[in-house]
Amino acid sequence: MYANYFSPGYHFFYFVWDDGKIFLSPNYDVCRFKNTNIFLNRIYVSPSIDDFKAVHLVKGVEDEEAVFMKDRSVFREYKDESKVYLKKCFEEDMAFSKVLRFMKGDVD
Repeated sequence: MYANYFSPGYHFFYFVWDDGKIFLSPNYDVCRFKNTNIFLNRIYVSPSIDDFKAVHLVKGVEDEEAVFMKDRSVFREYKDESKVYLKKCFEEDMAFSKVLRFMKGDVD
């Protein structure tokens, strides 16, 4: 999936304010997007020099087995959520939900 987003070549982008306004950055090239009248920022992504290895092949066994290694992947900084954090997330989601309006009887 990431190969599509970070493949080598030119990539076009823009930024959006909170109120929905779109703006371009003066820090990047501004160019016409594919023969249209739309102008976007453009950046060139160079080919990767090294392959990213997030999978380690276990050797010395009958069949080589691919093992995911979190410390060598993009997930190395990820921390598991605590029950307290998940409860806060749930309560925040429920505050914006319409579920309680449609429920009848015991809310629990």
